[in-house]
Amino acid sequence: MNYSHINLYFRTTFQLLAHTLLLFKRRMVGLAIDALILFIARYLVFGRLFPLIGMPREIIVPVYIGSMVMIVLFSCFSIIDKLVTDLDETRFIDYLQTLALPLPFILLSKIIAAVIEITFISLPQFLLGIALLVEPFEQLYTINWLAVITTHILTCIFFATLLLTFAFTYSRQWFMSNIWPRRLTPILLISSVTFPLSIVWDISPTIWHCMIVNPTTHAVEALRSLIVGSNDLPLMVNYMVLITSCLVLFIISCYKARKRLDAI
Repeated sequence: MNYSHINLYFRTTFQLLAHTLLLFKRRMVGLAIDALILFIARYLVFGRLFPLIGMPREIIVPVYIGSMVMIVLFSCFSIIDKLVTDLDETRFIDYLQTLALPLPFILLSKIIAAVIEITFISLPQFLLGIALLVEPFEQLYTINWLAVITTHILTCIFFATLLLTFAFTYSRQWFMSNIWPRRLTPILLISSVTFPLSIVWDISPTIWHCMIVNPTTHAVEALRSLIVGSNDLPLMVNYMVLITSCLVLFIISCYKARKRLDAI
């Protein structure tokens, strides 16, 4: 493989992304309205209802961060679901395979397109929610917003790669019937999305250890560390687990995709 081949691969990948973004542009208004409605509903719960029932502010913000990670997963599922349908019905991916493009580059274009859409849906409402919920207001000046955005995008990449792997591993019927009860719900429940990790250690160290092997926990705790100063897990450890998980899942997805699409 020489430089000209690599250059061709990247140019073709960018062309695929440009086509996908053109379709995405036509849906931006609808997606923005969906995100706005979701943000209003979440702010009424986290910004109004929870304080009225006496939930401490130091608990509300960490729980809000965890719930935002759940929104990322939900958004990613709705995007990857289209790929699952394509694999069994539309088969547009067969056309993509006729391009002068190795399969990993095709999958990479799928992941990037999914991350762009998920970020558009979730990141603005996430940042605005944090700005409205964090107290005192001066604390906002101490937050490394660039690191928060980077971590959020890394979380999107993790879930996109995870669901892409599932999409090529299971049939559409199995995916639609079983992916939530057998895969995604356990991933969410055995993580710290619903409460700070420090609370779990005080109650059950065994469950705490189960949670820290889940990359979702590290995504949530990285965001909490940057926003509220949580030190339940070192930030660099969270990054290492997330990046390693993304790389491993991408390798697995390439293997599963090649096995699923091989006509022989």
